[in-house]
Amino acid sequence: RTYLWYADKSAWIIQPSSLDSGTTRIIAGDNITIDPDSGVGEVTITGEAGGGGGGEAINDVQVARLVDQKAANTDGGNSSVGWQVRTLNTEVYDDDALVALSGTNGFTLQPGEYLIEWSAPAYRSNRHQTALSTSTSNNDIIALASSEYCNDASNVSNLSKGSFKVNINAAQTYHILHYIQTSHAQGLGIATNNSEVEIYTQVNITNLAGVTVMLLAM
Repeated sequence: RTYLWYADKSAWIIQPSSLDSGTTRIIAGDNITIDPDSGVGEVTITGEAGGGGGGEAINDVQVARLVDQKAANTDGGNSSVGWQVRTLNTEVYDDDALVALSGTNGFTLQPGEYLIEWSAPAYRSNRHQTALSTSTSNNDIIALASSEYCNDASNVSNLSKGSFKVNINAAQTYHILHYIQTSHAQGLGIATNNSEVEIYTQVNITNLAGVTVMLLAM
């Protein structure tokens, strides 16, 4: 996609891939006048603001962040032996609507190319490892994260971290799974008890297709 807007973001040109080849859709803001009679295959855009010409092209990075957020002084939860689905319940930011939380602690992405980065803690779990799966089952794991160890006999917690690039042609839902060797009542993370919200599973998503932005001075 290509976006064109003035410095005050009052107008932009959008060319989504869903439009026919060679077709450009123009959306005008309150400050902008578009003259459709300026010529075949072109338009004239004028604005009310003063200023010089010129502009610059920049990359508009599209990112989203999802987490398991719990109330202050709340542990991450009881862990069980084997694979389990980690909770995702809060969208911290997603200005470009890249992702939607599902009702099964998953997240759904629309067609495109994305980098998915995630982490989740374990406490007194001995061996543990997270993974990215296309379902709630470990049979559908597509990427494994770091292998970690936190001694069951000690008050130790650490993170299993992973990242994976996906390129999808249809909407797809993903889940973060966690293999844990030894169960514990606080095995999915221990609260900091500092009167702030607690954060456990974390997922960061970057749209690798991105957009090209041309900023114009007026």
